[in-house]
Amino acid sequence: MLDRRIDLRNHRKILVIDNAITYCGSQNGADPDFLTEARYAPSADAAMRLTGPVVCQNQQMFAGDWMAYVSEDITDVLKQPLPPPVPGFPAQVVATGPTARSSAASYMVGSLMYSALDTRFITTPFFVPVGSMQVGLCAAANRSVDMTIISPARNDDFAVGTTSRSY
Repeated sequence: MLDRRIDLRNHRKILVIDNAITYCGSQNGADPDFLTEARYAPSADAAMRLTGPVVCQNQQMFAGDWMAYVSEDITDVLKQPLPPPVPGFPAQVVATGPTARSSAASYMVGSLMYSALDTRFITTPFFVPVGSMQVGLCAAANRSVDMTIISPARNDDFAVGTTSRSY
């Protein structure tokens, strides 16, 4: 008999190259013969290529995850100097999952909605906002912030898909 939840796992996809570039997002690696079920197709994953201080944040998250599951100390990679800053936009890594503070992401997204001035785009495979986030989204829309939410037309989980559509 199972004595714990089987859906609690690390689902992060982080790649850090030479302490200068990071890729992250929903890009899955799969065997070339792996095909998405026709009823959920087409399926698209997204990945971002980022540079700047956010690389160090992803590096720290990766190293923490690695050392939590593998008996290997890789703290030396965290001591490498950062490349000089370049102009860009602010970015913040926020951990989610069974080992992170459960409310961190919803607080951050809620704050972004309350501070929105003109436009906000949200893309998510599972749109099931907590109450504070829903209120923040509605408050932004009521302030004439152009809100766009992108989610799948068909979800591979009936319950999540039905719940997403209810919002």
